[in-house]
Amino acid sequence: MPMVLVAEASVVVLAFFSALVGSMLGVGGGFIFVPVSVGIMGFRPFAAVPASLSLILSNAFSATLTRIMKKAFNLRPNLWLVLPASGLSILGALTSARLEAPVFKIIFGTFLISSSLLLLRTRGIQEQDYPGGFVGRKLAIVVAAGFISSLLGVGGGLLMVPGFILLSKMSSREAVAVSQFLTGFTSATGLATYLIQGSFFPSLYVSAFAGGLLGGFVGSSIQIGLSEKQLKMAIASGFSAIGLWMLLSALL
Repeated sequence: MPMVLVAEASVVVLAFFSALVGSMLGVGGGFIFVPVSVGIMGFRPFAAVPASLSLILSNAFSATLTRIMKKAFNLRPNLWLVLPASGLSILGALTSARLEAPVFKIIFGTFLISSSLLLLRTRGIQEQDYPGGFVGRKLAIVVAAGFISSLLGVGGGLLMVPGFILLSKMSSREAVAVSQFLTGFTSATGLATYLIQGSFFPSLYVSAFAGGLLGGFVGSSIQIGLSEKQLKMAIASGFSAIGLWMLLSALL
């Protein structure tokens, strides 16, 4: 029993740290939680991914609520993106359930490094807000992110944040806020699909949810004070480092 409590406490701490960093960058936190839980703690992807989606769900809720309370996010113009973002998350969950750990790590690592390169391409773009433009591009981004979110357990923000900045010409702050809001819906849909398939580990999910709830509040509060340059460089560095580690761990 004490070992079980230690394991659950470790999940809470990992989820808190993952959500704190994720909410600062609008990416949920799965990019930290999944590699550590699979590569170090020894969880299989079939358990680690839905646990990650659980923390992303609570992270998105607390972070979005914090931004709304501090008048740092306008919810209404982005409600239409919820349905397309959630749709393909079901297919992603069904696909992930059939992946073995090495294949999972290779896909995840490649995706993280690719996202880093995409984000670095936005460094020279002048930041502006386009409240209603680029509808088709936004739609394509959130549909792809919905699939990736449940496939990799990362909430979709890894694609949405750089995609919104580069393709939809959003400011970094708007991209982070919109991405964080949408990850709540993509993660909820993906988590429900895993539960239907029999991936049911309640203590793991509750621990991840609790850590994500607190981490989302703390991280989003810090993020509001970060500069554009700090946001971009932090996420690019983090994506690259973790992606490289996942690739090496799968090949060695």
